[in-house]
Amino acid sequence: MIRRALFLTTSFPRHADDWAGRFVADFAADLTARGCGVRVLAPGAGWAPPGVQRLGWRAPGGLFDGHGAPEALRRRPLRASARAAAAQGALTVAARRHARPDELIVGHWLLPSGPAALAAARRVGAPVHLVAHGSDVALLERLPRLTAHLLDGARGITFVSEDLAARFEARLGRGMRARRHVIPMGIAPSRPCAATAARLRALAGGRRVIATIGRMVPVKGFDVLLAALDRLRTARGLSDVVWMAAGDGPQRGWLIERAAARGIAFEALGGVTPAERDALLAESAVCVVPSRPVGRRREGTPLVVLEALAAGAPLVASAVGGIPPAAGPAGAVLVAPGDPAALAAALRRVLDDAALSAAMTDRHRAAGAGFRWSAIGPRHAAAMGLVEG
Repeated sequence: MIRRALFLTTSFPRHADDWAGRFVADFAADLTARGCGVRVLAPGAGWAPPGVQRLGWRAPGGLFDGHGAPEALRRRPLRASARAAAAQGALTVAARRHARPDELIVGHWLLPSGPAALAAARRVGAPVHLVAHGSDVALLERLPRLTAHLLDGARGITFVSEDLAARFEARLGRGMRARRHVIPMGIAPSRPCAATAARLRALAGGRRVIATIGRMVPVKGFDVLLAALDRLRTARGLSDVVWMAAGDGPQRGWLIERAAARGIAFEALGGVTPAERDALLAESAVCVVPSRPVGRRREGTPLVVLEALAAGAPLVASAVGGIPPAAGPAGAVLVAPGDPAALAAALRRVLDDAALSAAMTDRHRAAGAGFRWSAIGPRHAAAMGLVEG
């Protein structure tokens, strides 16, 4: 049994409080705590969790900086496609240079990490395991069928939702040869920053907080939430509510302007550290995940869903992608994606019913414990063959 792994990834924290690729870092740290040696090949240089060795590779053109490759491909497809091809080549060269035959090569995100992992594996004779997150299958659905067949050459593939696994198999047009696993990413224990919590309470000024966490891009559905809050403002008033949004992205300026024009109290908090995120969830009356499909893109299992459950924040979320299997059994209120009226009704229900809100908090916390790395980590390690299954 192999006890070493080389992670290939396009996203990894640059410092200890960076949110980008945080779950990949937590995954590596969890495996390290279980006695596995882990090296991570990530863009650039910088921080790594204790015990994890970080190796760098250069992504030409900065495709994986800022708001990520999917948004770049949507906005400037020709330019981004050229950069993606260059990045694929650069990662493949780096992976071939660093791969060892006594390591499992783990590709996070099917593209470009999957082909790079398989190319490196052929060179040194190492096994490959791939991890599909959110945008992977949507990219495959835009590419030739051969790409999906190539990725099926891995020893195993873990999908963060059943929806992604089913779509990958549909793209193949047959059952998978690779061993198929469906396991969400894990979450770290909640450690709210007390100073941030106090600042948020002052900012709220006695108003109840509607919290969102995520990149301000179309697939996150924040425009749908804005429309839902506008309906609530018209129907019941919103003087006792403030929307606090953690995250950044190309829609930030638009959201600020439209919220102000509609008289909706909106605080754009920008990027936050994990401790600041935990403080926001702890202070929220409701956490909203209004994700919606954009073209072929759908959410995998967003970590904010799992983090909100673990924090006990009453959760209202769209029934899309991997959200229902994670949030439904925990008692979250699920609504049709892209439906402002349904979202407004769900928010009104949670905000106006204190007994429901309290019951959701209790159920969420109980369910959220099952998504900690302490519970999820052994499942991932067994799926990859790094521990006994």
